[in-house]
Amino acid sequence: MKKLCDLLPMKPSYSNFSISLLLLFSVACNQGEESKKTNRSEVIDEFKNFQTDNYDWLIGHWKRINEASTKSTYELWTKLNDGHYQGYGYTLKGKDTLWQENMQFKKVADQWAMEVESPGNDTAVIFRQFSASDTSFVVQNLQHDFPTSIQYWRDDDLLEATVANSSKQILYTFKPFQTPTK
Repeated sequence: MKKLCDLLPMKPSYSNFSISLLLLFSVACNQGEESKKTNRSEVIDEFKNFQTDNYDWLIGHWKRINEASTKSTYELWTKLNDGHYQGYGYTLKGKDTLWQENMQFKKVADQWAMEVESPGNDTAVIFRQFSASDTSFVVQNLQHDFPTSIQYWRDDDLLEATVANSSKQILYTFKPFQTPTK
């Protein structure tokens, strides 16, 4: 008894057809995925590679507004020159200084970095810029225990910052502060 496929002039090749169809879909899907990956990574790279030398939005005397009422934390940022900003942060309880640190945010060899001198560290800790926009930046030092990441950004009239590592994050929200005159 003859099979139906033996009677046909050309034997259907379902396996070849299936493989061709799978290959076609695979190529089409992969091209779409590659396009998505490229677009996502282009956006990430654009943010990471954003270059500016203008961080004047940091400049000012800032008072933290999201902390216990028994303490007062301040940051004072000045511009020393086009590639160098200097910050001084301190926390008071009454007239006693609980914490203070000196920060230098400067451009060295075409890369921005933040050097932080604070109690408990023998030398300044250097954080390299990871990303930036026209009103924000992130610096990182993954070898440091805490923080490994520092982020500053402007939100209208507020200056905000986070210090973080993989298990802890502290948010600082500052408003402009006028030093009282005598």
